Amino acid sequence: MSGWKGTLRGTSLAVAAATLAIACGAPKAAPRGGDLADQYADAVQLGWDREADWLADGELTKANVEAAWQTYATCVREGGGDVGPARFSPIDSVNYLGDTLPNGLSDDAFDRLVQSCTPRLIIITGSYVATHERRVDDGVVPQLTQCLQAQGMSVTDRKSLERAVWSQDAAQGNAAVAQCVLAVTEDRG
Repeated sequence: MSGWKGTLRGTSLAVAAATLAIACGAPKAAPRGGDLADQYADAVQLGWDREADWLADGELTKANVEAAWQTYATCVREGGGDVGPARFSPIDSVNYLGDTLPNGLSDDAFDRLVQSCTPRLIIITGSYVATHERRVDDGVVPQLTQCLQAQGMSVTDRKSLERAVWSQDAAQGNAAVAQCVLAVTEDRG
């Protein structure tokens, strides 16, 4: 598969796989503080003072993630691409979702642009995901529960809902879970 659509699909699948690996393989709430020492050292080494300041105390905020997205968006727009609005995922409340668009750039130029703008965003968003507790947004619990039940899944409370969404089955591409998650996130987008 080639072209920006293939790149975005590959990027989206890689981000989704990494997110599910973190979600399924990590404790629900990672210890805070010293866990960001490596990311802090990387930010300092790369001369990313603002990101290093955010990472220094080990307590990233949603505002830090939103500011990192704005830096990314500026980089993409200055390079000729575009970005859509972004938001925290209603499925886990820690992943930040947004679209990056080629805006007429060639496939290669778009790939290079995304690769050059992404590292500052990843160091903050990845650290945020690793240090904050996942939680399905209260606003999507009824719709997600109803959808999963309609798919034949046994979902009776928040715990069983989160287990269904964040389980190994979901990580391995359970079509029913993917369909419901997609429906809920598109409705909230």
